[in-house]
Amino acid sequence: MKKKSKKIWIITGAIVVILIIVVIIIVVIFRKNVADKETIYLAANKEQIKRNNLGPTLEIGNNIITPKSFMVEYPSDVSLVVISDHEAHDLVFSDNAGIEKIHVEPDEFKTINFKAPQPGKYFLNCDTPGHKGKGEVAEMIVSVKSKNQETVSLKNAAPGASMVINNGAIKPNNFSIAAGTTVLLTFTSGDNQAHNITFSDKTLKLIELKSDAPHKKLITFTTPKAGEYSFYCDLPGHEKEIVKMIVK
Repeated sequence: MKKKSKKIWIITGAIVVILIIVVIIIVVIFRKNVADKETIYLAANKEQIKRNNLGPTLEIGNNIITPKSFMVEYPSDVSLVVISDHEAHDLVFSDNAGIEKIHVEPDEFKTINFKAPQPGKYFLNCDTPGHKGKGEVAEMIVSVKSKNQETVSLKNAAPGASMVINNGAIKPNNFSIAAGTTVLLTFTSGDNQAHNITFSDKTLKLIELKSDAPHKKLITFTTPKAGEYSFYCDLPGHEKEIVKMIVK
């Protein structure tokens, strides 16, 4: 009788252990599925926000703020979107910018509205301990508009080029710039068509744009090492819409 009772207890214990293992596996799978869905959801949200935002968008990830340099115009109301990674961040502008500290929670997309400060160059960095030293720094270049609303470059603003897309071509179709320079490019759609300008060097991120006539878009970034690079429209039938950037 005792042997039978002992056997029942062993079997019962084994069943309980198996049930616990099954429950653990189910919980792990469930959490993974939820995490995967959240990741997909957040990624989709991020891309939609980037498409819809008319102002600059900053992404913080891998101890980098991307883009490292962006441009706004004075006088204007700026709509800045900040997309954080899996950490909280506190972005602080130069004291003379007059912009309050920007706090973003992990995986948060936040829009900050402010008036562009006086023309010039302003720096920002993450004030969270240790983040600035790891590379979470960027700069904001404020240019001024002339009466005809064209951007006027200042001495301390970024050098660059202004291009118009029309009749299946981008003009001018080439320009030269020094390596390691913060450059400003202006693309204007002049043919009542949508365009998607892409950079040939995929290591350079966040410079794709969609432009609908008569929309104009500004792009700022730091030029890569010396060589020849190209911007081109990757839409079908737009293969001849290409411009060469010569980095010296």
